[in-house]
Amino acid sequence: MLAALNGLLASGPFLRALTPLLDHKEGRVRRKALALVTERLQNASAEDDVEDVAETAAGVALIDELSTLVKSKNATTSQAALIALEAAALRFSGAADAVKPMLTVVPAVIAQLDAPAITLRASAALSLASLAKILGARMVSVINVAVPALLKTTLASADGKDKVLSFCQYACMFVGGGVDGRATRAQKSLAASRKPFRLWKPVEAAMPLLEAHKRRKSLGVTSADRAAHVLRALGMCAYFGFDHVVWA
Repeated sequence: MLAALNGLLASGPFLRALTPLLDHKEGRVRRKALALVTERLQNASAEDDVEDVAETAAGVALIDELSTLVKSKNATTSQAALIALEAAALRFSGAADAVKPMLTVVPAVIAQLDAPAITLRASAALSLASLAKILGARMVSVINVAVPALLKTTLASADGKDKVLSFCQYACMFVGGGVDGRATRAQKSLAASRKPFRLWKPVEAAMPLLEAHKRRKSLGVTSADRAAHVLRALGMCAYFGFDHVVWA
């Protein structure tokens, strides 16, 4: 029934009809409503400016409701709300009335950067990036909280540490320009410091194959899909393996 409304109603009435369901006592209903709202917003024509007053008003009310759901204790609901929020922010980025609710929701998004689930942290980081792009200088008031939270989230994993060191390494390479000096020496030191974080990369690349074999789970629908997954995993294993040989 909810899916049928998607094809029958214009964006404004559709969003108004589904927004109250985001506060439904059943989590399954809330998540279904969030999925439909996200799909509708993502499929909205990029060239179609938000001129419809009804749709803008519905969008503002939706962002207000999402600010509550983002703080949900249920990780699945919170993640779905973050994805919907990103879609809503992009859709209503040109609407002046949407600025205030978007600024209001930023602290809730930042709080989720400290969530236990890595997928939830990733969704929060993507939502925050979209909000920062849209709000621009208006984010200054929360930048002192947002930047440390983003760094903490990024540095929480070995892969994140490797990415930060990689950025610094190539920045030094750019500054050094291949000429021997402090920047080039720093670049070489940073390259060496990345080794411990990449030590288990070959095993990590092979994990999808090992997990699929252990659970007797197919890697794809067709034989071509399965072959592509196997070749990708083996290729990444070889890449990281040769990477270790070069570094040794």
